Formats: sequence, C-alpha cells, structure tokens
Amino acid sequence: MNGRSRRLDSPPSRPPRHRADLSTASAGDLVEIQRSIDDRPRKTLGYMTPSEAYAQVVALTA
Repeated sequence: MNGRSRRLDSPPSRPPRHRADLSTASAGDLVEIQRSIDDRPRKTLGYMTPSEAYAQVVALTA
C-alpha cells in the first residue's frame, strides 16, 4: 500500500476549513478574489504566475 492510498483511506486529521458564503460578496470582491488566486506562483510553471508564463509563451511565438 503506498502513501497516497493510506492518506485516502484514513480520516482527515483536522476538521474541514470554514467555507465563505460568496453569495453576499459584490462583483468587485469576487474579481479581487479571482485575481489574488490567479496571481499566485505555481510550482508547475516554475514558480511563475500564470500571466507571466502566458507572456513568456507569447513572446516566444511572436
């Protein structure tokens, strides 16, 4: 049995996080939340943000 299946079979060690009620958020708030998530560096992109990786690809193809 590998570590992954053990993690899936065992109960979570902590309770689930509180989920925010986004139904009361304004459109501006949602855009701000979206931008903060989209601007996070990603390990799969070599710790670049998605917009940086996109700009790099566009620069290489132009």
